[in-house]
Amino acid sequence: MELGILLRNIIIIGAIGAVVFASQSAVFRPAAKTAYSQGVKNENSYAAKATNWLKTNIYPRLGGVSGEVAKTQDNVQQQITQQKDNLVKNSTDATKKLIAEKVLQFLGVTPQELGACPAN
Repeated sequence: MELGILLRNIIIIGAIGAVVFASQSAVFRPAAKTAYSQGVKNENSYAAKATNWLKTNIYPRLGGVSGEVAKTQDNVQQQITQQKDNLVKNSTDATKKLIAEKVLQFLGVTPQELGACPAN
């Protein structure tokens, strides 16, 4: 009895290995494309049933994982927005300072002269 089970499992493993090997081989690529396109055209009910089963039985159990992904995604989005705002602020401040220095240089006025008012 155990020998029969062992032999059956070895045959199954070999068949799965052959399918995996054949799916990666360039020789069988046209056949795989044809089979895939036929499955898409026929809207395979077996695949639809499997998808529905996964959605009802497996995905709800992974709710914690998807929740963590959503939290991480929100955190990353906030970080990106914050970094973008910092970049805009820093670049506008630097641009204002550069323009002010060039205008003062063009007018022949130093920044120290602006602070010293002769009327005082």
